[in-house]
Amino acid sequence: YSRLIILNNTDLSKSCYWDVMNGLIDFGGCNNEKYMADLMKNATKPEDVKEKPTIKIDKNWNINDLVVGKATEEDFVKSSTNKRFERMTEIDGMTGKTNEIYYQNNYHDFYFYFTASKGNPDNQRENFINGYAINDFRKVDISFENGLKPGLKFEEVLKLLEKLKIAYNPVDFANYIEIKTSPYKVTLNFNDSMLLSGMFVK
Repeated sequence: YSRLIILNNTDLSKSCYWDVMNGLIDFGGCNNEKYMADLMKNATKPEDVKEKPTIKIDKNWNINDLVVGKATEEDFVKSSTNKRFERMTEIDGMTGKTNEIYYQNNYHDFYFYFTASKGNPDNQRENFINGYAINDFRKVDISFENGLKPGLKFEEVLKLLEKLKIAYNPVDFANYIEIKTSPYKVTLNFNDSMLLSGMFVK
């Protein structure tokens, strides 16, 4: 992944590690359920989340009238969608240049990703949305123009995509569906019960 992660393991599990970039890493003997329960013990339960953001996904997978690949960071900052987000930057350790800009709303598990202008990454008009993620549909108020709904069964989503003639990559053993939408990819995620629970566009 061309990055180095250094952790102080004083209070960390010696057998498990999870982060948003790498997922779960089992160092040997990892009790996944116990580890994840401990990791999430202080997290707000979805049913207790307040002030859920309203999200509308159009038929081209754009979000709240922000067009992926065309809307700028300035468009996002000025939009009504920009609430409770914190701006973050990923820096190249060798050159000091900004690799990527992203906005995170950890309370609602909601994220936006931007390409960084090579000339001036501080110029919001030159940074463009190149993706977004909604990790838990229970923490937002979301609707889809194409008929998808949170909580739909895996098989129902496949039937809907076929009906709409949306090209996807069928993976029988996985808990996600990849949708081919040039120039980016849409990934629909399903929970342990194989119900539609989140999405990632990039």
